[in-house]
Amino acid sequence: MHIKRVIQKRCLNPLVCMDDMIKVMEEKNVGLILTGATPNGHLSISHEQDSHIIWLFAYDHDKKHESVINDKLIITHSDKVKKYDGLPITQ
Repeated sequence: MHIKRVIQKRCLNPLVCMDDMIKVMEEKNVGLILTGATPNGHLSISHEQDSHIIWLFAYDHDKKHESVINDKLIITHSDKVKKYDGLPITQ
């Protein structure tokens, strides 16, 4: 499952921005693990000048990494990926 959002935001340092967004997403979605050895999701951000495009992925299956390229869902094998079995993600 993935969620795409566009938010109005300006940042000076994309790495700090990404770390902040990961922290917010993990706090709002209990059980979501975006970092570490066995993530069950990931966050991608396009840092535009005045807005950001954010893709939040929560994996539907063990060992299946999901990403989007040119609006097409790409699924690849990864032994590190774990299925997200937390509450539905709404944020």
